[in-house]
Amino acid sequence: MKIFFYSFLILLLVDVIVYFGTKKMFEKPIRKKQFTIIFWFIAIVFFLVFIGFLLYSGKPKLDFVKFRHYFYFFGITILLYLPKIILLPFIFIEFIFNSLKLFKKSKYITKVGVIVSALLFVNIFYGITYNKTNFKVNQITLEYKNLPKSFDGFKIVQFSDAHLGSFSGTESVKKGLDMINNQQADLIVFTGDLVNITADEATPYIPMLNQLHASQGLFAILGNHDMNDYRKVDSIKAEPLKHLSELISTYQKTPFYLLLDEHVILRKGNDSIVLIGIRNWGKPPFHKYGDLAKAMKGVNEVPFKILLSHDPSHWDAEVKNKTDIALTLSGHTHGFQFGVDTKWFRWSPVQYQYHKWAGLYSENNQSLYVNVGFGYIGFPGRVGIRPEITVITLKTKK
Repeated sequence: MKIFFYSFLILLLVDVIVYFGTKKMFEKPIRKKQFTIIFWFIAIVFFLVFIGFLLYSGKPKLDFVKFRHYFYFFGITILLYLPKIILLPFIFIEFIFNSLKLFKKSKYITKVGVIVSALLFVNIFYGITYNKTNFKVNQITLEYKNLPKSFDGFKIVQFSDAHLGSFSGTESVKKGLDMINNQQADLIVFTGDLVNITADEATPYIPMLNQLHASQGLFAILGNHDMNDYRKVDSIKAEPLKHLSELISTYQKTPFYLLLDEHVILRKGNDSIVLIGIRNWGKPPFHKYGDLAKAMKGVNEVPFKILLSHDPSHWDAEVKNKTDIALTLSGHTHGFQFGVDTKWFRWSPVQYQYHKWAGLYSENNQSLYVNVGFGYIGFPGRVGIRPEITVITLKTKK
């Protein structure tokens, strides 16, 4: 409860600074009065919602619907206060320049800050209301000398981090799954985090998952959420074995085969490749559940190998230069659901935690592709980082 109290005080302080820093932009008294009424009306309504949220939340429970409601509150907080926080440096710089009389036109500094904050507000609002389900299909082609000729043109569709418990309806999920089906894949793979905290989050979506099809099958692995890493909420003791049993049962109701530190051989004609899947292998605070050596046992004779491993950290730690796995498919990072993703420039705060956080990475004839996710969690939106469906076409290099 202390953290909420201190958060309340910090947000109130932000409001006070922003109010007095921007009020001077209005020269006419009537406009200052209108600004004051609107500004503090919005702030008071938010704080009433803040208090109501505290009364509503009580002690956290393993209830994914209630858990999802936390996201809405967090989203409103980010929408209203991140633009104000971005505005603070402009206010302070103008105050310093005015005090030291360094810049004659310093009064425009806060105005520039207001424009920047307004643009950020619009982008966050767009991210919450639309962009979080604005699925993007990324098409890439990868060439390998050791890819059997029968698999030349083999099409893999990857999606990751569905977090189905975050969606409040089925329409958006159906839209994304229909886009996956439209790719007419040879193979569909899901690289972990089907749910947030409980297996029953996926129940409403089982009929939709059953509509997915691919000629060589559908395969999935477990992510950190699937492995129960978030079930220890407050004093509640998790039941990991029960949870995993329920989640495995859920997968058994879908076309997906869940790879639990194991592999499958995919055949076309007289040729074959191997698909390897492990449970989540992460760096702290996440656990290293996956056993790559166990999953690869008996596949030395197959020349071309694909690995499904949820956390991209695993590639540097155990795959690259240590195995002959040609292609690793991961997820986990979500691209932080916030950043810039263009042909010319790509940035997200998550890159300071995960150096390989989005897209394709290649070294010494080995490749890693990090999918930025199908769903969302925590912040109920995506700002600059759209949900992704990846289509990978394999080609035999001549």
